[in-house]
Amino acid sequence: MESEYLPPAARGCGLEAVLHQLALQLQRLQRAPEDARAAQPLRRQVFAEAPVSE
Repeated sequence: MESEYLPPAARGCGLEAVLHQLALQLQRLQRAPEDARAAQPLRRQVFAEAPVSE
């Protein structure tokens, strides 16, 4: 992760910098698909339970 870090001056504050950071986060998620799959069912359960509480 240290190699991917850029100082604030290099990152800038524009849309291009934001998209770059999102791309890095997406790459990290793709490298750990097991973690992403484990999180999805938990979110689905939370949303599935919402209508039941009415």
